[in-house]
Amino acid sequence: MTEPKLQHIVPKTYLRRFQIDNDSDRNKVWCVDLENRYRQKPEIKGINDKVFKLKHFYTNSLLEEKYGLEKFFAHKLEPTYNEIMTEVDTETNLSEDIRIKIFQWLFYTKIRSSDFRRQAKNVTKSLTEMFLQFDLKKNESKLSIDHFEKDINDYSDTVSKDLLFNSLYDGKNFNDLFAKYYDNLVTKEWVIYKTIPEYPFISSDNPGFSLNWTKFYNQRPFHGVIHLNHPSFNFFILSPRYCLYMQPFKEGVDVKINALNMEIRYEPISNGLVDYINFGAYYTSNKLIYSNKMEMIEKWTNKN
Repeated sequence: MTEPKLQHIVPKTYLRRFQIDNDSDRNKVWCVDLENRYRQKPEIKGINDKVFKLKHFYTNSLLEEKYGLEKFFAHKLEPTYNEIMTEVDTETNLSEDIRIKIFQWLFYTKIRSSDFRRQAKNVTKSLTEMFLQFDLKKNESKLSIDHFEKDINDYSDTVSKDLLFNSLYDGKNFNDLFAKYYDNLVTKEWVIYKTIPEYPFISSDNPGFSLNWTKFYNQRPFHGVIHLNHPSFNFFILSPRYCLYMQPFKEGVDVKINALNMEIRYEPISNGLVDYINFGAYYTSNKLIYSNKMEMIEKWTNKN
C-alpha cells in the first residue's frame, strides 16, 4: 500500500459534498487559492488535488504507526460525516447518536485544520522572538534576530505540530479539550439553516467560525474558531445545502433543554443571509474557498 505522504487538510469526504453537479466534473469543485495572486479566478480542482493536501502534515515518526493519525482521519472519522449527512438530508429531528457525531466532527475538523497549526506557530514564533531579543540585548550580542530566522521558523513548526499530537494522544489533554467543546456547545440552541440548490453555501479550508459579538465587530466581524463561551454565535457549514447555527438559548427556555434533547428545526433562509454566511466562510479561510457553483465564489476573488 502506498504511504500517505500527501495528506488532506480538508477532509475528502467533506469536499465530495461540494462537487460540481454535472456528469463530466464529478469529484471536482470550483476552488480559489486566495494566496495565489497570479490566479485569482475560480478553477476546477479534483477533490484529490494537491491544493487540498500538505506533505506529512499529520505524520509523526515517533509513533509506532507514523501515519496513524492520517489513517484514523481517513478510515475512522470521515465515514461519520456521511452518517451525519444521511440523516440531515432527511430533514427530520436528529437522533442523539448523530448529534454526538456532530460534536466529534466539529472538534476534529477544527483541531486538524491548517489554521489551528498556523495560529499555534505564530504564537510560538512571537514568544520565541521576544525571549531571544531579550537575551541578545542582555548579552550585548552583535547578532540580529534575523540571523536566527530559520531556526525560529523550524522550532515554531515543530512546537505547533507537537501541540496537535499532544492534544490528541495525551489522554488528559484530549479529554479536557473535548469536554470544553461538548460542555459549551451542548448548551446552545441548534438550528439548521437551509438554502436552495441554486444559491448554495460555500466552504473553506478552515470550516467553522463564530460571530465577533464584541465592540470590535466592524474591524473583525468573524473569528475562524468555534468560540467556547456562553454568548457565542457559531456557524458550521455542513454542505452546500445546510449550515448548522449554534446560538444561546433565549431567556425563559426550560433549563433542562439542551442540544441533545431539543427539537432541531430546519429553517429556510434568504439569499442575503446565505451571502452573509458565505462571507464568514471566505473571511475566516486560511487560503482556500470552494463551491459546487463557480459564481458563488467568484464574487470573493477580488476582495482579499
